[in-house]
Amino acid sequence: MYPHRLREVRDNLQYLRGYEPGWAGLNPCLNPSLIGKEKDARLCGALDSLLDMDGALSKFWRKIGSGQVPTHLECLGFLPALSIQQDCIQEIYTALGRGKIKWPDNLDSIREMRNRISGHPAFAARQTPQGSAMWKADSITADGFEMIIYFVSGSKHQYIGFRNFIQENNEGLANLLQAVLDQLIQPEN
Repeated sequence: MYPHRLREVRDNLQYLRGYEPGWAGLNPCLNPSLIGKEKDARLCGALDSLLDMDGALSKFWRKIGSGQVPTHLECLGFLPALSIQQDCIQEIYTALGRGKIKWPDNLDSIREMRNRISGHPAFAARQTPQGSAMWKADSITADGFEMIIYFVSGSKHQYIGFRNFIQENNEGLANLLQAVLDQLIQPEN
């Protein structure tokens, strides 16, 4: 079953903000007139994108759950979808004045795999150790695929399991978002 916790926490935050334009919602610190239009736009954009990515990943989950092998393009789009979810959480943190997220290792490794497999040039020099990667197109199954990371000193094979990556990303991001939500709903002392 697709992990829905991130969507549930996202929906709770959206509920706190309020659905109706101009409505202050249930928490004054989410009132658009108090946080400012720019931050509110960032918050709403991130909440909407988070919902969009959840919908796409849910459909992908159903496809692989039925045993269908994803296309090459679906495999290449899978990791960026997880990274977009991470970007959304960072945007929410920024909009609510929570600063830069210190990513847990498991979420950071998902992002690293995405950057390596997509050949993301902006991050190639930051990866340690530096190296290039390619995916083994003939290894794609409904469960995942294998990639090979080449380093100056050799190479290593890395398996990308679809369900495992989606579950880890979903749970890790839900925990980060829940921490913000918990702060917002605590009564003021």
